[in-house]
Amino acid sequence: MRKAISIILILVLVLGVAGCGTTAPTTATTTAQPTEPAPTEAEPAYAAGTYVETVMAMRGDLTVEVIVDDNAITSVKVLEHVDTPVIADAAIDVIPKAIVDGQTLAVDVVTGATLTSYAIIGGVTQALRKAGGDIDALRKASEKAPVVAGPDEEYDVVIVGAGGSGLSAAIELRRDTDLKVLVLEKLAYTGGSTRVAGGAIWMANTPRNEAAEINFTPEYLIEFMEWRSETTLNRPYLTRVGEITGRVATYLMEQGAPFRDTHSVGYAGSDLFMLSPLNEGTGYGGGILIDFLTDLSNDLGAEIRLNSKVTSLLTEGNTVVGVSVESKDKNYNVMAKKVILATGGFTRNEEMIGELAPEYTNNIPFTGAGSTGDGITMTRDLNVEIVGTDMMNLKGLNHNFGYYGNIGGLVNVPGIILNKEGVRFASERLFYSEIGIHINRQTGKTVYGIVDSQSTRIEDLDKAVEMGLVYKADTLEALADATGVNKDAFLKTLADYEAVRASGEDDPDFGVTNDRMADISVAPFYAVPIKPLFIGSIPGLLVNAKSEVMTKSGDTIENLYACGELVFGNVFSKYYPASGTGVGFAVYTGAIAAESAKEAIQENN
Repeated sequence: MRKAISIILILVLVLGVAGCGTTAPTTATTTAQPTEPAPTEAEPAYAAGTYVETVMAMRGDLTVEVIVDDNAITSVKVLEHVDTPVIADAAIDVIPKAIVDGQTLAVDVVTGATLTSYAIIGGVTQALRKAGGDIDALRKASEKAPVVAGPDEEYDVVIVGAGGSGLSAAIELRRDTDLKVLVLEKLAYTGGSTRVAGGAIWMANTPRNEAAEINFTPEYLIEFMEWRSETTLNRPYLTRVGEITGRVATYLMEQGAPFRDTHSVGYAGSDLFMLSPLNEGTGYGGGILIDFLTDLSNDLGAEIRLNSKVTSLLTEGNTVVGVSVESKDKNYNVMAKKVILATGGFTRNEEMIGELAPEYTNNIPFTGAGSTGDGITMTRDLNVEIVGTDMMNLKGLNHNFGYYGNIGGLVNVPGIILNKEGVRFASERLFYSEIGIHINRQTGKTVYGIVDSQSTRIEDLDKAVEMGLVYKADTLEALADATGVNKDAFLKTLADYEAVRASGEDDPDFGVTNDRMADISVAPFYAVPIKPLFIGSIPGLLVNAKSEVMTKSGDTIENLYACGELVFGNVFSKYYPASGTGVGFAVYTGAIAAESAKEAIQENN
């Protein structure tokens, strides 16, 4: 398909750059090969002028402007792009300047914004090639600058990870104390998986709950989560979450949390009162929420360091005393009274998925780029207990568009979904995490949502067809041929389904009521490929009600706390249970870990 080919071409353009790692930029010179007679002056390195190139980035076209004079790159700008704000900005703010400063294409890609990085470098490469530049010379890099050993540092609390839970922990620690708090984030921006989430959060015992007359107790939270998870969970921990939600959510709203005036519930028929952040039409309300949490953390005096990867815990026996940190220019240790792990899940660690949730390998991770299971990896030698099963599965279009926006959101348009065998396999009206699990179990982990020309999303469907993401045909027979499904079964399934719908009866196979059955009768027809997609992982570290990390023998690991996605297996399992759960548990468990660490420090002073 065109999009896949475009991305491959970008990678070809920057071949040799990806392998540069953290190579420092160098100044490249072009020496013209003389002919007889030899010129008396060196020939220009470039044909001076302004060059504009458009390439495919993460979610669509990215346009760069490159200005050169006879001998230098004088300006590189990204004029337009449609990639995720802040994440893409991490690359846009760094790479153009690095190219100009170093006069080189051998610049570092930005971790967490890899495709945007490659797109910028690829676009600049095309522009410089047209300007007559020596691309091979521009790709040559100088030797890597040595990484030095930095001095040890000391803080009261170190938080590993600046996603929703880590920032919530920082806020809780600093809102009423002067504790010295350091947040270490390995990526070039804050947010983790929360930044690319919808950002909704459920809550109880706030003024908004009272106004809506929708509330729930800790006991209700336990009952609901165990019903959805079909197992017994960490009840003391869930109780603490239920107790703290009102205070934490109310404080955030008092500080100006950007929630909408309207509300909903996280699961139809439940009491999980839920608010969604403003999203300015992007679908990524989580990014708006993260920007608020980041600003509040900074305002309260927490120190946030980006591009700072924690590589290991420092321990003395069964006591954690600090962390080792790797940054771009130095390695150093940070000693701390308490360490809070807020490292997220492992959706981008295929080996760990194979170990802890093997049914879910080769799925689409639509999560933070840093979700590589660091918290589990760093605690392996501490005899930790892993709890929880399965993954937080949804349905998505592909790695680039996921399930958001006008294109990615097309996975939610079809009213009937068929597998490669040409048959339906579950009710299309199941809660979205449940249908995601069913999709994961189909042949090739790919199914097809069928839509006809009565859809209100024709413009988006046709754009997706143009991009090579969706199939379109004038007949159902031709659509079956295009997708490669079992044609006879495909046509029979649709004919039988239509006969039931036209009769006014309900779906006899999966119980879809007649008013919710899809009308597939008006050509042309569309098939939207749908794949299983992660919004998070569930298995994680066992903790007690204070968010202290526990060992398999039931002991606490002194001074070590965990929160967020790293502990989700304590509070739900099997399915993603309800909207607002991921961000909600991240924020509340972060606050629990911070409150516990704060109280322990105060008791020891």
